[in-house]
Amino acid sequence: MTPGPVPGRTPETAALAVPGARVLLIGTGTHDGPDLPPVPAVPRTVAALADRLRTRCGVTDDRLRVLIDPPDARTMAAAITEEARRAESALLLYYAGHGLLGPGDELYFAARGTGRLTPGLAAHQALSLTSVREALSLCRAPSIVVMLDCCYSGRAVGPLGADAPARSPLHQLPAAQGMYLLASAEQLALAPEHAEHTALTGELIRLLDEGDPRGARLLTLDGAYDYLFRSLRDRQGPLPRRQAGDGSGGLVLAANPAASPPVVAPGTEPPEAPD
Repeated sequence: MTPGPVPGRTPETAALAVPGARVLLIGTGTHDGPDLPPVPAVPRTVAALADRLRTRCGVTDDRLRVLIDPPDARTMAAAITEEARRAESALLLYYAGHGLLGPGDELYFAARGTGRLTPGLAAHQALSLTSVREALSLCRAPSIVVMLDCCYSGRAVGPLGADAPARSPLHQLPAAQGMYLLASAEQLALAPEHAEHTALTGELIRLLDEGDPRGARLLTLDGAYDYLFRSLRDRQGPLPRRQAGDGSGGLVLAANPAASPPVVAPGTEPPEAPD
């Protein structure tokens, strides 16, 4: 009988634990001007997520890059481009902060220097989804995970409705077959006032810490989404959205701390967990 994962121990199949995986976490919680309010929960959230990625998902410091309050869109684009080029097996790109709608209702991600978007200048004031797509097009890793914890992030997944296109903007990438998008909301996704963490990522942190009693012994992307949807629905929060390329939802993040131990036949000894 194959032993189940040990709670707190990273399973060997965890996609982000292998040497060829790269992780880039970007969080913007402070702004130079008065147009966008600060989001104090963002830096705390990014720091907590980075910690759980290390302790639960097996990400080592040399493969984890964190940007807090990047000054401008160029800094963010350069970081995404660099990590996309470095990733060999998997890439996790995460953003938390203000999501803005620019000309043509395109999604933009705020930097520290971002204020109100000006027609004709928006591409220089914030990072556009188009720029993210261009940067990720350089990635040849078979698995790309994009997590967006910001207002309007559902636009990255694509429009809702029966007549909506089946593919999102990011799924135009060559690596789209292994692409997994997780977005916090179609409209507003503000962090609760005085909250320690943003709503979506806070629940992800809770999942990595406590596990899902209804989940399998290994936490996959699809399993995480199911938990996040249930949890945020129960808390009457903004409901997350996802779009998954073929098989990408089965990518393993971590062991499930709340999973039941493997069933042992009567009269037999339970298998010992590997050291």
